[in-house]
Order: sequence, then C-alpha cells, then structure tokens
Amino acid sequence: MENPFNEYSRLKTESEALLTAQSRLPYTVARHVTNILNKIGCKNRAEAATYAAQHGLLTD
Repeated sequence: MENPFNEYSRLKTESEALLTAQSRLPYTVARHVTNILNKIGCKNRAEAATYAAQHGLLTD
C-alpha cells in the first residue's frame, strides 16, 4: 500500500504541472492566431473571416 503522504505529494506535483500548462494556454493560442493572421496577410480576425469567405474556405 502506498504511503498517503507520497500519494498526496504526487497529486500535488501533477496539479501544479497542469496549472502551469494551463496558464500558458492563452498566450499560446494568441501566438498561433497572430502567426496565422500574418501568414494570410490579415490585421485581425474580421479580415481573416472576410479572407476565408472570399477564398471559399467557409462551410455550412
């Protein structure tokens, strides 16, 4: 049987790692959006939506 303190320590470490990864998520998403906008030559998401519509990239 595993020591309860070891189990607590393991879970705490896993939780801290998950929280650290989640705190980076908004920055990562924003960076990906910026990269995509730059690649297609758009200044913002509205321009990207227009670009997608003009190039037949939208589906019903």
